[in-house]
Amino acid sequence: MDHSKKINGTFYNPRGAVSVSRQQPNPAADAIWDEWELTRVYPVSRSELRKMGVDPSTVAKLEDTTWGLGDDAYAAIFDVYHHVHCLNSLRHIAYGEYYNKSQARVHTVKQREIHINHCIDILLQGIQCNANLDLIPLHWVETQEYPFPDMSINKKCVDFDGLTEWRKRNTIDMDKYVEVMRKPEGDQSKIKQRPAADQYYEYWGYENPNHKSVKDGGHGLPIDVDSNL
Repeated sequence: MDHSKKINGTFYNPRGAVSVSRQQPNPAADAIWDEWELTRVYPVSRSELRKMGVDPSTVAKLEDTTWGLGDDAYAAIFDVYHHVHCLNSLRHIAYGEYYNKSQARVHTVKQREIHINHCIDILLQGIQCNANLDLIPLHWVETQEYPFPDMSINKKCVDFDGLTEWRKRNTIDMDKYVEVMRKPEGDQSKIKQRPAADQYYEYWGYENPNHKSVKDGGHGLPIDVDSNL
């Protein structure tokens, strides 16, 4: 899926077709962003999870009786589309009046702040982790007092459009996923869960039951649990 591509690094909008990321908010552009933001799930094996450094025991299993994928299928999504979701969240803030981002409830406002800070952090970590060493030449340019960067450089890129089409073709049935993958109510002893972070309970004003002993009504789990919540 890799291919060479010249990045469009112009400051002003190019003539002709404009990238969806440069467009003012409009229904057609929003439809493209919405597709990128859709959760689309794919099966991965236990060995693939272990190669990722993930404990398969708490990963949602796609049961063969429901999905027909065999006895070694677990739910996963592509990380890049979470990054795109975060970028789109910032885009919505930039055009907050258009998207009517005003919120009334205190918890909703605070959750939005937490979400945005999470997204900024995720995007920065992604940039730092994948920091490229491509060079940007500085040219003498009319009207500019100092050498000016030409950010339209050649890069080796993933075919993102091709990946998006592959994603649509190979996802499991997401309507079915929503219907059958809800966590069972009542007795949840049949599934192993990762404990929620202390910050979750602190935010909602509850005591973390993971720090209580079983006899006191807790889960009897260690305090230094690892959680991505």
